Amino acid sequence: MDNNPSILSHVSIGTNDFERAIAFYDAVLPTLGCKRFMEHPGAIAYGKQYPEF
Repeated sequence: MDNNPSILSHVSIGTNDFERAIAFYDAVLPTLGCKRFMEHPGAIAYGKQYPEF
């Protein structure tokens, strides 16, 4: 059995203002228990135990 506690595999959302989106998600997602997991040029992954968003 998979120990994956999430009902989502992943979600991706695009933006026209990447820096503003980073500031928003850095402020909002910790209230849901999420943190940054990975960063690549033009992309950041957030999640609880692994990248989900």
